[in-house]
Amino acid sequence: MQHVDSKELTELLQNNNCLLLDIRDLQSYKEGHIIGAKHLDVNTVLKEELLSIKKESVDKPLVVYCYRGNSSQRFIKYFGLESDPLVYNLTGGFEGYKDSYPSHIKIS
Repeated sequence: MQHVDSKELTELLQNNNCLLLDIRDLQSYKEGHIIGAKHLDVNTVLKEELLSIKKESVDKPLVVYCYRGNSSQRFIKYFGLESDPLVYNLTGGFEGYKDSYPSHIKIS
C-alpha cells in the first residue's frame, strides 16, 4: 500500500493532481475536512461506486483519509486497492493534516 504524508498531499492539491476521499462520518466531514475532499459514506459504498469515483481521476492519484490513517488503510485493503500504484493512504489522517495545515481545512 502506498502512503502520502501531509506535505506531499499539499503539493498534489496545489497542482490539482489528485482525487481526495474523506471516509469519516458525515458529521465529522461537515465539522471540518480538507479543502477539495469528497465525502464517501463507508457504510453504504459499493465497490462499483468506488471504481466509478476512481475513474474520475484516471491518471491522478486517489488519496483516502480517515481520522488518523488506520480506517482508510482497512478501507483500501477491503476494496482490494492496496496494489494499485495510484491509490494512497494519508499518513496521520485528517488529524495529522489539520495539525500541519490548519488553513487548508473547510467547515461546511
